[in-house]
Amino acid sequence: MPALHFDTVTAANVYLDDNSLYGRAQEVSGLSVNMVMKDINPIGMYGKKRVPVGIDNLELDITWDFINEECVNPFTLHNLTLYGNVVRTENGTERELQAVIELKSRIIENNLTGTLKGQDWSGQKTKFALDYILVKHDENEVIKIDVDNNIFEVNGKDQLANAKVNGVL
Repeated sequence: MPALHFDTVTAANVYLDDNSLYGRAQEVSGLSVNMVMKDINPIGMYGKKRVPVGIDNLELDITWDFINEECVNPFTLHNLTLYGNVVRTENGTERELQAVIELKSRIIENNLTGTLKGQDWSGQKTKFALDYILVKHDENEVIKIDVDNNIFEVNGKDQLANAKVNGVL
């Protein structure tokens, strides 16, 4: 699999259904793509072999500056679009990229009170379980995963192409 660059997105506006303001994110982080592996031991093999059988649960954390509390419903699917910035260092030079992230998600953890301290930001966080994610940096697709439709693309290249050709998916 090609190298992935998951940068932390900062200062993102978050929209519900790409038209109404859901909130303003201070930080978007925690996305990791982990493969589910299975041990196999076919007849005639001396040892066990681990093979990938899919992608583990996808989750994403958002730390909020502001959130519209009317939109926070853990029982509905949220179609969110985030517009923010990432700072990437390449060859010793920092450059700021536009980041657009599209999500189909459900809230699985909601800490909207945070830790209340005088003269300190309270740190409200929400954790989302993802069914779909599309990450773009400067209009270039970095990753696209659609669990329901068996789509897994990295840098525009279909990672499941061989499985689809072979009739596995």
